[in-house]
Amino acid sequence: MNQNSTSKRCIAVVNTMWYIIYEGGDNMAQKSANVIARIEPEIKEQAESILAEMGISASLGINMFYHQIIKVRGLPFTPTAKAYHHKSIEEMTDEEFDERMAVGLSQAQADMGSPVSETFARLRTRSKNEREAI
Repeated sequence: MNQNSTSKRCIAVVNTMWYIIYEGGDNMAQKSANVIARIEPEIKEQAESILAEMGISASLGINMFYHQIIKVRGLPFTPTAKAYHHKSIEEMTDEEFDERMAVGLSQAQADMGSPVSETFARLRTRSKNEREAI
């Protein structure tokens, strides 16, 4: 086979998008755009390793992520400021416990609470959105 000819090996459908896989690499049959992002090297390596175990290229993984953003009209997960380990009362020092109680008391005095029905409605909506994003 000369370099100017390319033989088609297979066609795959992923998220209703058609890709034609060529012998010389995977060229998308549709127009494509580049995404340039700065990512910590170790995060990139870990993510690409996991994607490779799944048989997914980094480009396809990013493409799938973008599709989920469109589908849920937002991030397909709930971002948080930081992971927080809630300590049990047995794990807290007396000072930590007193501080937590003072914060709760000041929130209650400032009427910063919400009714249980509203809280559970928010949790149900969040859970439904997360299930649909999967």
